[in-house]
Amino acid sequence: MGGLSGIGIITFGDIAINQLPLTYYKDSKTQVAQVINELQPNGYTKTRDAMEMAYDELKQSMEDDDFPGYKYNLILLTDGVPEIPPPRTCIAQTNDPNTAPLPRCFAVEQDPTQSPDITSEIKALGVDIYAINVYSPDYPSDKFFFPYLTPLLEKIASTPTDTHYFVSINGANLSDVLQSINSSICYNNLNGQPAPAQ
Repeated sequence: MGGLSGIGIITFGDIAINQLPLTYYKDSKTQVAQVINELQPNGYTKTRDAMEMAYDELKQSMEDDDFPGYKYNLILLTDGVPEIPPPRTCIAQTNDPNTAPLPRCFAVEQDPTQSPDITSEIKALGVDIYAINVYSPDYPSDKFFFPYLTPLLEKIASTPTDTHYFVSINGANLSDVLQSINSSICYNNLNGQPAPAQ
Protein backbone atom coordinates (compact mmCIF):
# COMPACT_ATOMS: atom_id res chain seq x y z
CA MET A 1 0.00 0.00 0.00
CA GLY A 2 1.08 3.54 -0.69
CA GLY A 3 1.47 5.84 2.30
CA LEU A 4 -1.54 7.92 1.29
CA SER A 5 -3.81 4.87 1.11
CA GLY A 6 -6.53 4.88 3.73
CA ILE A 7 -6.85 1.87 6.03
CA GLY A 8 -8.90 0.70 8.98
CA ILE A 9 -9.12 -2.71 10.69
CA ILE A 10 -12.07 -4.25 12.53
CA THR A 11 -11.66 -7.70 14.08
CA PHE A 12 -14.58 -9.89 15.05
CA GLY A 13 -14.68 -13.00 17.22
CA ASP A 14 -16.43 -13.04 20.57
CA ILE A 15 -16.83 -9.29 20.04
CA ALA A 16 -16.27 -6.89 17.16
CA ILE A 17 -13.46 -4.44 17.90
CA ASN A 18 -12.39 -1.40 15.90
CA GLN A 19 -8.66 -2.10 16.16
CA LEU A 20 -7.65 0.72 13.84
CA PRO A 21 -10.00 3.59 12.95
CA LEU A 22 -9.72 4.81 9.35
CA THR A 23 -6.46 6.69 8.84
CA TYR A 24 -3.67 7.14 6.32
CA TYR A 25 -1.40 4.11 6.05
CA LYS A 26 1.69 6.33 6.39
CA ASP A 27 0.48 7.27 9.87
CA SER A 28 -0.34 3.73 11.00
CA LYS A 29 2.18 1.28 9.48
CA THR A 30 3.44 0.11 12.88
CA GLN A 31 -0.07 -0.27 14.29
CA VAL A 32 -1.27 -2.19 11.19
CA ALA A 33 1.59 -4.67 11.55
CA GLN A 34 0.95 -5.02 15.29
CA VAL A 35 -2.78 -5.71 14.86
CA ILE A 36 -2.11 -8.32 12.16
CA ASN A 37 0.68 -10.03 14.09
CA GLU A 38 -1.43 -10.26 17.25
CA LEU A 39 -4.52 -11.78 15.58
CA GLN A 40 -5.73 -14.89 17.42
CA PRO A 41 -8.75 -17.19 16.93
CA ASN A 42 -11.35 -15.95 19.37
CA GLY A 43 -14.48 -18.02 19.68
CA TYR A 44 -17.56 -16.92 17.83
CA THR A 45 -17.85 -14.98 14.55
CA LYS A 46 -19.90 -11.82 15.02
CA THR A 47 -20.02 -10.91 11.35
CA ARG A 48 -23.06 -8.63 11.49
CA ASP A 49 -21.67 -6.65 14.42
CA ALA A 50 -18.44 -6.07 12.46
CA MET A 51 -20.28 -5.03 9.29
CA GLU A 52 -22.49 -2.62 11.23
CA MET A 53 -19.39 -1.11 12.83
CA ALA A 54 -17.78 -0.80 9.39
CA TYR A 55 -20.90 0.86 7.95
CA ASP A 56 -20.95 3.45 10.74
CA GLU A 57 -17.27 4.28 10.31
CA LEU A 58 -17.40 4.42 6.51
CA LYS A 59 -20.49 6.64 6.53
CA GLN A 60 -18.99 9.02 9.10
CA SER A 61 -15.69 9.20 7.22
CA MET A 62 -17.51 10.06 3.99
CA GLU A 63 -19.68 12.68 5.68
CA ASP A 64 -16.57 14.24 7.25
CA ASP A 65 -14.73 14.05 3.89
CA ASP A 66 -11.70 12.51 5.63
CA PHE A 67 -10.23 11.30 2.33
CA PRO A 68 -11.28 13.79 -0.38
CA GLY A 69 -11.74 12.14 -3.77
CA TYR A 70 -11.06 8.64 -2.45
CA LYS A 71 -13.02 5.52 -3.41
CA TYR A 72 -13.80 3.35 -0.39
CA ASN A 73 -13.47 -0.45 -0.40
CA LEU A 74 -14.16 -3.03 2.27
CA ILE A 75 -12.39 -6.40 2.50
CA LEU A 76 -14.20 -9.03 4.57
CA LEU A 77 -11.85 -11.85 5.57
CA THR A 78 -13.50 -14.69 7.51
CA ASP A 79 -12.90 -18.33 8.34
CA GLY A 80 -16.40 -19.21 9.46
CA VAL A 81 -20.14 -18.71 9.30
CA PRO A 82 -21.76 -16.01 11.46
CA GLU A 83 -21.96 -17.43 14.95
CA ILE A 84 -22.93 -16.44 18.50
CA PRO A 85 -23.56 -18.32 21.75
CA PRO A 86 -27.14 -19.32 22.67
CA PRO A 87 -29.82 -18.15 22.51
CA ARG A 88 -29.60 -18.23 18.71
CA THR A 89 -31.49 -19.38 15.63
CA CYS A 90 -29.45 -21.87 13.61
CA ILE A 91 -29.75 -22.12 9.83
CA ALA A 92 -27.48 -25.16 10.13
CA GLN A 93 -25.44 -26.73 12.90
CA THR A 94 -22.89 -29.48 13.38
CA ASN A 95 -20.89 -30.95 16.23
CA ASP A 96 -17.34 -29.74 16.75
CA PRO A 97 -14.92 -30.78 19.52
CA ASN A 98 -13.80 -27.15 19.96
CA THR A 99 -17.33 -25.99 20.83
CA ALA A 100 -18.59 -29.09 22.67
CA PRO A 101 -20.98 -29.64 24.26
CA LEU A 102 -22.59 -26.99 22.01
CA PRO A 103 -22.62 -27.52 18.23
CA ARG A 104 -21.28 -24.93 15.83
CA CYS A 105 -24.21 -22.91 14.52
CA PHE A 106 -24.80 -20.61 11.53
CA ALA A 107 -26.69 -18.00 13.54
CA VAL A 108 -29.32 -15.93 11.72
CA GLU A 109 -28.79 -13.15 14.25
CA GLN A 110 -25.25 -12.48 12.94
CA ASP A 111 -26.00 -12.87 9.22
CA PRO A 112 -25.34 -9.36 7.82
CA THR A 113 -27.60 -10.01 4.80
CA GLN A 114 -30.72 -10.53 6.95
CA SER A 115 -33.17 -7.63 6.95
CA PRO A 116 -32.11 -4.91 7.20
CA ASP A 117 -29.25 -6.00 4.93
CA ILE A 118 -26.27 -4.05 6.21
CA THR A 119 -24.13 -5.18 3.27
CA SER A 120 -26.55 -3.55 0.82
CA GLU A 121 -26.41 -0.37 2.90
CA ILE A 122 -22.61 -0.39 2.69
CA LYS A 123 -22.76 -0.84 -1.09
CA ALA A 124 -25.31 1.98 -1.30
CA LEU A 125 -22.61 4.28 0.12
CA GLY A 126 -20.61 3.52 -3.04
CA VAL A 127 -18.29 1.05 -1.29
CA ASP A 128 -17.05 -2.04 -3.14
CA ILE A 129 -16.97 -5.16 -0.95
CA TYR A 130 -14.43 -7.93 -1.43
CA ALA A 131 -14.99 -11.20 0.46
CA ILE A 132 -12.37 -13.83 1.29
CA ASN A 133 -13.41 -17.28 2.51
CA VAL A 134 -10.54 -18.89 4.43
CA TYR A 135 -11.50 -22.55 4.23
CA SER A 136 -9.91 -25.58 5.92
CA PRO A 137 -11.25 -28.62 4.02
CA ASP A 138 -9.58 -31.08 6.42
CA TYR A 139 -11.51 -29.63 9.36
CA PRO A 140 -14.91 -31.41 9.48
CA SER A 141 -17.09 -28.50 10.63
CA ASP A 142 -15.45 -26.12 8.13
CA LYS A 143 -16.17 -28.65 5.40
CA PHE A 144 -19.78 -28.95 6.62
CA PHE A 145 -20.34 -25.16 6.59
CA PHE A 146 -18.56 -24.44 3.28
CA PRO A 147 -21.80 -24.82 1.23
CA TYR A 148 -23.46 -22.31 3.58
CA LEU A 149 -20.62 -19.80 3.83
CA THR A 150 -19.92 -19.68 0.09
CA PRO A 151 -23.33 -18.32 -1.04
CA LEU A 152 -23.38 -15.91 1.92
CA LEU A 153 -20.02 -14.40 0.98
CA GLU A 154 -20.93 -14.33 -2.71
CA LYS A 155 -24.03 -12.32 -1.76
CA ILE A 156 -22.00 -9.99 0.44
CA ALA A 157 -19.37 -9.38 -2.24
CA SER A 158 -19.85 -6.74 -4.90
CA THR A 159 -20.26 -7.79 -8.51
CA PRO A 160 -18.75 -9.26 -10.54
CA THR A 161 -18.10 -11.99 -7.98
CA ASP A 162 -15.18 -13.42 -9.97
CA THR A 163 -13.20 -10.30 -9.03
CA HIS A 164 -14.76 -9.72 -5.60
CA TYR A 165 -15.07 -13.19 -4.01
CA PHE A 166 -12.10 -15.42 -3.20
CA VAL A 167 -11.45 -18.76 -1.49
CA SER A 168 -8.20 -19.37 0.36
CA ILE A 169 -7.45 -22.96 1.38
CA ASN A 170 -5.93 -22.77 4.87
CA GLY A 171 -4.83 -19.21 4.10
CA ALA A 172 -2.09 -20.55 1.81
CA ASN A 173 -2.71 -18.08 -1.03
CA LEU A 174 -3.74 -15.03 1.01
CA SER A 175 -0.82 -12.94 -0.22
CA ASP A 176 -1.83 -13.61 -3.82
CA VAL A 177 -5.51 -12.93 -3.06
CA LEU A 178 -4.73 -9.62 -1.36
CA GLN A 179 -2.41 -8.61 -4.21
CA SER A 180 -5.20 -9.39 -6.68
CA ILE A 181 -7.63 -7.25 -4.67
CA ASN A 182 -5.09 -4.44 -4.45
CA SER A 183 -4.57 -4.55 -8.23
CA SER A 184 -8.34 -4.62 -8.81
CA ILE A 185 -8.88 -1.60 -6.57
CA CYS A 186 -6.12 0.39 -8.26
CA TYR A 187 -7.23 -0.62 -11.78
CA ASN A 188 -10.90 0.17 -11.14
CA ASN A 189 -10.13 3.53 -9.56
CA LEU A 190 -7.85 4.63 -12.40
CA ASN A 191 -10.49 4.14 -15.11
CA GLY A 192 -8.99 0.89 -16.29
CA GLN A 193 -5.42 2.18 -16.45
CA PRO A 194 -2.61 0.30 -14.65
CA ALA A 195 -1.50 1.89 -11.41
CA PRO A 196 1.69 3.93 -11.70
CA ALA A 197 4.81 2.46 -10.06
CA GLN A 198 5.35 3.68 -6.51
